[in-house]
Amino acid sequence: MGAGDGPFTTTTGFTPTTPGTYNWTVVFSGDTDSSRAASTCGAEAVTVTSGRASQITRADATCSQFAQANSPTLYHVGYALKKGRIETARPDNFIDWLKVRSAGGNQSITVSQFTDEASRPFRLASGRAAFGTGCTTESVTTSQSGGAVATKFDSAGAGAFIYVELRFSTSNVVGEAGPSPHSTVDYLFRTHGSSNELDLTR
Repeated sequence: MGAGDGPFTTTTGFTPTTPGTYNWTVVFSGDTDSSRAASTCGAEAVTVTSGRASQITRADATCSQFAQANSPTLYHVGYALKKGRIETARPDNFIDWLKVRSAGGNQSITVSQFTDEASRPFRLASGRAAFGTGCTTESVTTSQSGGAVATKFDSAGAGAFIYVELRFSTSNVVGEAGPSPHSTVDYLFRTHGSSNELDLTR
């Protein structure tokens, strides 16, 4: 712990690697104005749930990998210019994964793309899906208007997690003028309280 007014961080920088409830104790060694004090075990409990709420991955990531937090995050889409316009964008596509707790029956969520430079939104590609417990396939429909993707799915199991796979193509930015004045465009994918960033960069 540090000295002076808080907030403070865990001294060793501990990062949980598995789901569960973790207990921290807070200890103040005392000073000339205050006596020593310590919290009891259980007073500072933090629950860590399995996996991420959302993540952008390469196109070959599977539902099982995302559900078990074993899929690496994709941070960048690279592009090349020709005569001032984007000629290629790689990779060709990627997946935006969402982890949603089912309320049972029909549900809908919207993923919105925001950019800090003028640039087209990435477009939905074929292959989007939804998966239930054990990564079994669920019924899903999607539609896109501009940078917003509306997703509807049907699940009978209230309380269970649904893993939504939204596959995007990067081809929509090919042919547009190179980003200006900055050469990198920051994309933000936002939905139901979570967000992911992806850079379009040279």
